[in-house]
Amino acid sequence: MSYRQIYFLLFVIAFFQLAGCNGNSSSQHKNISWQAQSLAPEMARIYQTTCKNCHENSATGAPQTGDTNAWNKVLEPGLDASIERVINGFGGMPPAGQCFECTPEHFASLIRYMSKPSSNQEQGH
Repeated sequence: MSYRQIYFLLFVIAFFQLAGCNGNSSSQHKNISWQAQSLAPEMARIYQTTCKNCHENSATGAPQTGDTNAWNKVLEPGLDASIERVINGFGGMPPAGQCFECTPEHFASLIRYMSKPSSNQEQGH
């Protein structure tokens, strides 16, 4: 195992440990829209080069950016579970969504961005 893989594994473990401290992860997805944010330039670059390829192409079956109904279903098990699915791959989504430089924090930011209503999208289109 490389140093990067060990670091990533430790980060994921710590992330999930801290995320579980609020004791209310089942309601986490319900407020995802108001937690949404604009993307910083680096995150906008990542979105444009990875996420956008599937999340702006309805033929892929991926939840589309700005489709809150689709994202609410994805986020039903909570943000942590969704991030775990991104990291490991899920359904037609490849592991890490092809963003091998991304951390769980990056994925959380990207999910928040993609799950907010399309009328509020500021970047990425």
